[in-house]
Amino acid sequence: MARRRDRGGARHAPARRLRRSARLRGLRGELPVSAPDAANTWPLLIAEVANCHGGDEGYLRDLVARLCDGAADAVKFQPIVADEVVSFRHPMREVFESLEFADGVLADAAAAVRSAGKIALFDVYGPRSLAIAMAAGAEGLKIHAMDADDAGLLGAALGTGLPVLLSVGGATEVELAAAVETAAGR
Repeated sequence: MARRRDRGGARHAPARRLRRSARLRGLRGELPVSAPDAANTWPLLIAEVANCHGGDEGYLRDLVARLCDGAADAVKFQPIVADEVVSFRHPMREVFESLEFADGVLADAAAAVRSAGKIALFDVYGPRSLAIAMAAGAEGLKIHAMDADDAGLLGAALGTGLPVLLSVGGATEVELAAAVETAAGR
């Protein structure tokens, strides 16, 4: 099996093989930023679906099929729920509503990802997107930086027992300290 070299020249076995032996659940809720040895799953290449599908189920299926054939170790979905990401009067409210999928669509996409031997990750923005992620069989969750100070959401995500990534871009030191305190209490 081919091996990769990191920037320092050290050799690492491909994350795909390593991931199969440990899976994210084996990390007990902790996601290291990097691992200096080949006994871990890092680096982990994540393909982000985001909202490029434009709410089109057919495009989403095609995109997921291509990503499953690609080199990414994981595919991350954003279950858009307009009520969780924009206010009722937001000028782009209709755009966000058009990105919402019917129940089960993301579950089918995540099942395809897992069938390909990859990890299904989900961004969560509130209780509904968290429920969608859990129903879809998420193997890990990500909290967006805009929600770094939402102790309720962070607590709910940590309460699932899944690994949780916390995006910190743009978060203040106070918000990050509160998030770490919430995580430490779990």
